Amino acid sequence: RFLHRMRTVYSARAFYAWVDAWLDARRQRHAIQRASRFFQRVAKSDYARAFFAWRANASDLRRTKKSLTRLVSRWRRLHLHYPFRAWRDWLDETLGDRDVLRLVVHRMSRFALFGAFSRWRERIVETREVSIAKRRADVVVEK
Repeated sequence: RFLHRMRTVYSARAFYAWVDAWLDARRQRHAIQRASRFFQRVAKSDYARAFFAWRANASDLRRTKKSLTRLVSRWRRLHLHYPFRAWRDWLDETLGDRDVLRLVVHRMSRFALFGAFSRWRERIVETREVSIAKRRADVVVEK
């Protein structure tokens, strides 16, 4: 009877330890499933948000294209495209001139900077030569 009771007590302890471990594992699984569902909802909402933004942008592009088409047809109908074309040609020419001027100014500044750098380098070389000559003169004077 003593052995039977000890076996039952140890078995009961082992059984309850197993039940506790099983319940902990079940709680963890449940928590993981909840977190997984939460992140899936977040991901789906991000996808949905991105899709709706894309759809709104596409709609805006369609609307813009339609309004520009109307505007161009109206201009053509009223012969307003001639002054616009002249203005656009003037603008293209002006922007081209601006690019040329920017390039010329850049080259001039680089040339001026190079000249200043060359003068600085020549002065460094002269300074070194003077200091070497002084050291040599000091050595000759000391002897």
